[in-house]
Amino acid sequence: LPLSGGGHLIVDGSTRRQYGVFGPAGRSLAPGDTGIAVLAFSNATNGDQPDWLNDLLVQNLGTADTSSISELSLWHDVNSDNQLNVGDTTLAILTYTAGTWSCYDLALPVSNIPPHLLFVVDIAASAIPNATIRLAVPENGCDYGSANDGPIDSSLVAPGLFTVSTSGLKISLGSMEESYTVGQTIDLALSITNL
Repeated sequence: LPLSGGGHLIVDGSTRRQYGVFGPAGRSLAPGDTGIAVLAFSNATNGDQPDWLNDLLVQNLGTADTSSISELSLWHDVNSDNQLNVGDTTLAILTYTAGTWSCYDLALPVSNIPPHLLFVVDIAASAIPNATIRLAVPENGCDYGSANDGPIDSSLVAPGLFTVSTSGLKISLGSMEESYTVGQTIDLALSITNL
């Protein structure tokens, strides 16, 4: 006789540990900056089963909204270097409604080696000084075809805080010799700080 308790445990949903968050580190941004990667991450997989990412939501835990962020887009980071490069491909321009950016109907394949993705911002020329950006994919912000939606237990939070700065820069040159000869190698030391 085959023995079976008849009970099965089926779990739908992905946990935070199944996702990767890879950076980048935060920094100052100037009004008018474009193509700035502010969150690099990879999707959860559905075990060894093929899946697809349908919809994606993201929120800013900082203070910047559409008055400072002129565009937020999702990119496939083809070489997984956590930076926007020429070979990367755009997947969607997100729309903003009531504090959340979203993109729907992506149909992005997710295999057992998930794609690396980037959220990329363009800063408005009229951005508000000191506006901050730290993106987070909220709980259940990823909707998959298999119902492996998630993360079900916590948000994916960008490690870097980006700040819009309208401050000028002060550039200081380190000490130099009084004279140099033709062909001599010259080492320069620069110090750059916000004013």
